[in-house]
Amino acid sequence: MKSSTVILFNSFLIFFLIAYLSIAIGKSKKDLSSFQWQKRILIFNSVNNQKGSRERNKKIEAWIKINWCQIEERNLIIVNFDEGLNSIYEIPPSVSKKKGVWLIGYDGFIKDYSENLDLLERVMRIIDRMPMRLNEIENKISTCKKVQGFE
Repeated sequence: MKSSTVILFNSFLIFFLIAYLSIAIGKSKKDLSSFQWQKRILIFNSVNNQKGSRERNKKIEAWIKINWCQIEERNLIIVNFDEGLNSIYEIPPSVSKKKGVWLIGYDGFIKDYSENLDLLERVMRIIDRMPMRLNEIENKISTCKKVQGFE
């Protein structure tokens, strides 16, 4: 009788442990809202069967490499979702079913969007017009070199 009680207890314990772990694993991704008032965010999202995704990713990587100093100076993080998936971050609901590029301000609101990579042409200019960025510019001297062909 005691052994069947122990087996039953162990079964319940294992069940609850598995349930807890599955919930904990599902919640382990970071929410981008945790960056509110700390970072600006540039979100990339591709969707199913997006043509030229490899070429698109190469363009993004090249843009990041060329603009790394400006990206850091503007307190901008870049988050890439592939079909809504990212190993670290949870995709925001407003982004999940669309492809494109989003610029999110310190306040957590979308500042600009483009379905293609056109936003990359103007992102630094948009950020530099933001009130908090104007304050940052006033209080800090840029250490970045101006890159020809990019902002």
